[in-house]
Amino acid sequence: MMPHERLSIYKISDVNQEIDEPHVLSKDIILLMMINFLVMTAVTTQIGTLPLYVTRLGGNAAMSGLVVGIWGLAALGARIPVGKWIDRYGRKQLILIGLVILMIDFSTLIFMSTLMSLIALRAIQGIGNGTQSTAVATLVADKLPQKKLSIGLGYFSISQTLPAAIGPAIGLLIIENWGFQALFYFSLSLVSVAFLLTLFC
Repeated sequence: MMPHERLSIYKISDVNQEIDEPHVLSKDIILLMMINFLVMTAVTTQIGTLPLYVTRLGGNAAMSGLVVGIWGLAALGARIPVGKWIDRYGRKQLILIGLVILMIDFSTLIFMSTLMSLIALRAIQGIGNGTQSTAVATLVADKLPQKKLSIGLGYFSISQTLPAAIGPAIGLLIIENWGFQALFYFSLSLVSVAFLLTLFC
């Protein structure tokens, strides 16, 4: 076999290997990134705005800290049982359950305007977010090619870090121009779109 023939065979083999190798950004991965982006944006719009809402309702700095902190504690607590339930009930089912919790929570926020109800709803919101985020991350890891797992998770992290950067600014913009009720409607609409997208995963 001539050297140029060997070179041609190697090139064809490399091309075939690239064709057979699955892509990192498949349809499902892109959908999951969009779902996570929408939910995290809905949540992060309230990071800098809810303390202002607490003040409007007559609360103090301690109450503001409680409203902000209870969300993280509830999300952390939810991840412990969700990690077991994911294998028992399925990733997609847990994503949908978490999103339903968030939709109910944001819907209730629109109409409830007391400090105690705000604290309770923030805890419920943390449970919903902890449930869906854990299930989404697990499903992403399942669908990524093993050889490109780290690259894929790196791409997926964009759907978490970008909302953290833009969410608070969006939230402040909304309340300055349209008020807190508009903010809750905005978050509800984002989570509702995420729910619909989950049906296509």
